[in-house]
Amino acid sequence: MHSHLNFNGPIFVDSGGFYFQKEGVKVTPEEIYYLQKRAGADLAVILDFPISPNYSRRKVEERLRKNVINVKKIYNIASDTSYLIPVIHGYDEYSLRKCVNKYPKK
Repeated sequence: MHSHLNFNGPIFVDSGGFYFQKEGVKVTPEEIYYLQKRAGADLAVILDFPISPNYSRRKVEERLRKNVINVKKIYNIASDTSYLIPVIHGYDEYSLRKCVNKYPKK
């Protein structure tokens, strides 16, 4: 991406999670990771499942569980995780803390 854009600064690549879910596109966190890596991302978001305060508690818990699974999958295959960004979802202090506490420490 640096040469294509003729840009030497840092490039941030989102996972596209919100768009993929909206459009019903099925992708794996590994597919997104390898695409971001091949693109030469300096910072990359691990595929996430956004939450909303309008969702049921069960739906929020399921999405947070999927986010944690995706982070663990990518941490297991990535030789360098320093540029990878796990998304912290929440809409109040309680949900933010709950999300942070679910992520693996590396």
